[in-house]
Amino acid sequence: MDGFVDALVSGEDSDPVRMYYNYADPTLEKADAHEYYWREHYEQLLSIKSEWDPRRVFENPQAVGS
Repeated sequence: MDGFVDALVSGEDSDPVRMYYNYADPTLEKADAHEYYWREHYEQLLSIKSEWDPRRVFENPQAVGS
């Protein structure tokens, strides 16, 4: 998977996304993952998650709200 992700990232002309849906990159730190995956939408997603998942059932180290 590392080669696949590297190929995707290196193929971007500008502002690389650094993610592929359904694949969490375990090499990313939490803060970097939040930036790369959710970008400017993170705060809005956090608000939605707080409302719909107050007990934090859906968790992983790179998820919104982790």
